[in-house]
Amino acid sequence: MGKERTIWLIRHGNREDFIDKEWRQKTSRPHDPPLSADGIEQARLTGLHLVGEKIDHIFCSPFLRTVQTAATITAALGMSIKLEPGLGELHLAEWFPVRPETLAAQQLREFYPAVDAGYEPVNAPGYPETWEEAEERAATTARRLLERYQGNLVLVGHGGSVFGSVMGILGGREFAIHTPFCSLIQISGKPGAWRIERDGSDTSHWAGARDR
Repeated sequence: MGKERTIWLIRHGNREDFIDKEWRQKTSRPHDPPLSADGIEQARLTGLHLVGEKIDHIFCSPFLRTVQTAATITAALGMSIKLEPGLGELHLAEWFPVRPETLAAQQLREFYPAVDAGYEPVNAPGYPETWEEAEERAATTARRLLERYQGNLVLVGHGGSVFGSVMGILGGREFAIHTPFCSLIQISGKPGAWRIERDGSDTSHWAGARDR
């Protein structure tokens, strides 16, 4: 039958381009914004909230804001992070006129030593994707990660890829979740008997982040 597991799904923290409306005009990588100052604080407080939870593996989208979120969370947990393109942002043509390129694991590792440069991804986005294709890609990614890795997992992604990942775990779309910044969705159980313990609506774990 197998023992019960817990899967945590987390959307990244607030984005710099949501705070500085001119940020995109000032960078050579407008498709890959970093976290804002309050986004970093949201991630830090989320990591502290998870201290004491038994977590075996942490995976994240390779976009900068998700890597920063995972790396900041990991600072409190002392774990490595695995960059999984299958958890990446939805590759919609209306969002990205060309395929968005993320930084290589070795480059990111220079700034975020917790990055596991030897990790072999289980999936990758196509380009362009429809909403349905992107959600199914994230669903497939989550299923593969659960099959290949034992224990309790953390998946750090984007609003759409978090939704798709929950689809993959639960096996359908009949659920209600919320994905504000650094939301915590907790799913416990085992295949065929999963239950949502936290739906992401409660962000009290980082309350006050904007004031710090």
